[in-house]
Amino acid sequence: MLITYKDIISYILLGKVQSNRIEGLFGYLRKLAGGNPQPSTRQFFEGEAVIRTTSLCKLSGYTIGEVNKGTVEVKETRKEIDNTTVVLLVEAVNEYMACGEEADEDMVLLYVLCHIAGYCGKSAVKKHMCPPCTGLLVKDDNGGEPRQRRSACRIDISYLFIEMLSRGKLTKPSNFCLNVVREIWFMWRALTGIEETRLLLLQANNCCEVFVTVVGHPGVR
Repeated sequence: MLITYKDIISYILLGKVQSNRIEGLFGYLRKLAGGNPQPSTRQFFEGEAVIRTTSLCKLSGYTIGEVNKGTVEVKETRKEIDNTTVVLLVEAVNEYMACGEEADEDMVLLYVLCHIAGYCGKSAVKKHMCPPCTGLLVKDDNGGEPRQRRSACRIDISYLFIEMLSRGKLTKPSNFCLNVVREIWFMWRALTGIEETRLLLLQANNCCEVFVTVVGHPGVR
């Protein structure tokens, strides 16, 4: 530059030619990620969002406390909307269950649900839950069972899939656990089988929490 533009430039401040700003930005992003020297891509994006939000608050004249207060109000409004959605979905599930349409299931679906129920039982064993709870979810339990909609013969047949896949490590679920998984599957099919209820569920602010609330709602018959 001094040779090419010698008529214009007589000296260069090398202190300005450095990457301190970039290094400072990445250091701050690592700090926002909990001091992680190797943050993930998601943590980088979240850190950038924090920086941008903080900058916007400072430029707009709002404090962080005022922003948090507004956020709480928005969360409460969304929660009220989701509660209304739960009520509508519970009514839809009850109507679906009253029609008796959940009885039409094929053996392939039964095998898959049995496999999922076995995973639930194995998770309970891994988490060292109390023996009565573990015994209620694995095979040969002595606990009560929910509504029976199929014969004991079909319950026994549903274990064939696990027996074919098992090499001694797959857990066989109890009839109680299998029926609970089936109930949840019926509710999911009831809510996603109709366009109106499917949109209500998937367009909720927190569709996962809404579905879990519907499953455990005391109004579901």
